[in-house]
Amino acid sequence: MVDVSLGDSTAPITAHIKNAWVTEMGASMPRFANANHHWSQRKGLILTLESADGTLGRGECSPLPGYSTLSFETAKVNLQQFAKSIPLSARQIPRLHRECRLAVETAVLDIEAQRMGTSIAALIAVQRAQPVAASMLAGVPQHVHALDPHIRCIKFKVGPYSDWPDQHRAVQRFVDANPTSTIRLDFNASLSTDQAKRVISDLTAKEWATNAVDYIEDICADLETIATLGSPIALAVDAPLAQSPSIAHALKLIESSKAQVAVIKPALFGGLASCHELAMQLASRGIETIVSHLLDGPIALGAYAELACAMASFSPSSPTPRAAAIGPHPALIAFGVSGFEQLKKGNLSPVIRARSPR
Repeated sequence: MVDVSLGDSTAPITAHIKNAWVTEMGASMPRFANANHHWSQRKGLILTLESADGTLGRGECSPLPGYSTLSFETAKVNLQQFAKSIPLSARQIPRLHRECRLAVETAVLDIEAQRMGTSIAALIAVQRAQPVAASMLAGVPQHVHALDPHIRCIKFKVGPYSDWPDQHRAVQRFVDANPTSTIRLDFNASLSTDQAKRVISDLTAKEWATNAVDYIEDICADLETIATLGSPIALAVDAPLAQSPSIAHALKLIESSKAQVAVIKPALFGGLASCHELAMQLASRGIETIVSHLLDGPIALGAYAELACAMASFSPSSPTPRAAAIGPHPALIAFGVSGFEQLKKGNLSPVIRARSPR
């Protein structure tokens, strides 16, 4: 039997598993880059669990080179060892690598949601799960001219600072062409303190930025520096949280930065349960949590959508929480998906199933 506990807020969920197996997915993709890395292919692993009654649940683990702490091959071995050990006791699950645990959680929750005739979001929500808007990840702003009318928020990868003058002009052109949309700027911690101050000054000098820029993410690497910037535009922290060894450590990092928004990637932070618990504790401190992806495949992205809907009920900005970073992204094509129709509509109802084609 496999037991999944979602922190102190929900009862453990137990699934009786009789079989498990691991399959590969992925292919090449158009080159995608941020300020520090670039990718031209994306690979992932699907963990399938079969319950005693024959119900299939699926989860995903897709390590991203440059960000993940384990390789694709290491993840494959870890999940295959897990699959071979079925049936197993609950106390064995923590022995999984934290990035592999996401696959197990998703698969168990998928089975339980099917058994209950509900959604994963409804299973893990401490209150009633709510629809959330979706934001979309794009490349550099020069390459995006118009926005899908159903997506109301887009995140641009920007930086390094030498590219900022051109990127700044491109961002303004995008905002002019999409006046009802909001944007997020992710510098991937590529700026120095002085450069960060100049970027904030550039943006706050523009009238359009006040309403158009939702937040600036990872503007620089040093969290104490972020705390001193005094930006009128909301600042978000992402990268420093990725490998936090515990929820307590992550809370300390976020509070030291004085950021108004925390961006968490379940694939790096140990799965849905850890993210759910962290988000609840941050909400009690008035800090909003954004669920984000790691250029993951469709199963993980679906799980993140479910998590975002579950978290919406206790968001500090409820009843209209910020858009979750769960829209279509450039790497989905490597997984044979052009995008979720549910996600493209921009408003997710908490009935999305974490599924792959069967």
